[in-house]
Amino acid sequence: MKTHTQIGLALIAILSLGVATASADGTPSGLSAHISAATNRVSTLRGLEFTVVLTNSGLTNVTIYPFAIAHLEQTIAVFSPSGSFLVQKPKPISAEDAIQRVLKPGECFTFTNKLSDGFIPAIDGIHGKYHARCGGAIPSNDVEITVE
Repeated sequence: MKTHTQIGLALIAILSLGVATASADGTPSGLSAHISAATNRVSTLRGLEFTVVLTNSGLTNVTIYPFAIAHLEQTIAVFSPSGSFLVQKPKPISAEDAIQRVLKPGECFTFTNKLSDGFIPAIDGIHGKYHARCGGAIPSNDVEITVE
């Protein structure tokens, strides 16, 4: 039962990043993200921390779930040197974490997000240039991270 609750809350959080407004293509209207990595040259991606700034540049309010956004690994989408999407192992979320916040036009919400300790497929020891951006339908910049 606990697993079903966690999966349900995770899906609600992912699907509700921009429920208040959406364009015809499904992208939350006016919601965008800017991400930056703590460092761009690392020995491993495990636990790498990102700063994420969500901005509502639309004309109407957008509802977000801050805790869920900040703690879901898929908030940051990571791609291997070959361009493959890397799935991160999720952290559990409780029902108390599903508190919403409304971003008014022009308002920003800043938070940090750490990458998971595990990826599928496993990437330990694979060096090269990885790319990260905000996951889901929110447009963002692309960050290059070199694993040495």
